[in-house]
Amino acid sequence: MILPLLLALVSSAPDRACPIEAAAALPELVGTWQVLQIHGLDRPRPDSVRASSVFIPELQRCLLREQLRADAGNPPYEGLMFWGANGPDGSIQRVFAHSQHGGFGVYQGRRDGNTILLRQLPAPGQPSTDVVENQVLIADRDRFAITSRLSIDGGRTWRVLSRWEYRRTRS
Repeated sequence: MILPLLLALVSSAPDRACPIEAAAALPELVGTWQVLQIHGLDRPRPDSVRASSVFIPELQRCLLREQLRADAGNPPYEGLMFWGANGPDGSIQRVFAHSQHGGFGVYQGRRDGNTILLRQLPAPGQPSTDVVENQVLIADRDRFAITSRLSIDGGRTWRVLSRWEYRRTRS
């Protein structure tokens, strides 16, 4: 008697790909964007470049894939990022790689309203005092920014490295 009841419950349960879809946790990000990348904010003369970025749901909406390509450069800067919601603990993860080196940056943090503070998980060989953070600030449905900063003293002092300013072009 219990076995048929369990089978009925399992067969009637909705098919879910993952506990929290990234598109549901980060609905503002899905779409097409123009991006102003400002690099070298810690230098006397920062430089900037315009880029295009597209966020699309992947793997049954479990992840968002962001593909970014600068409009200029030889070769142009490219980035590939995966954004996800980490199930029951509610954390947000971002895996980041770009065309200027082949290493992966893995960031994790929590969303608090319109702000997501993502801290890079330590890489092998990285000094324990080095901390990289990306602060995502969602201004509204059509604008958000990611500011990257570095601490070499365990988070006591910070250097702002870059800011990427996103403006929606299409949903």
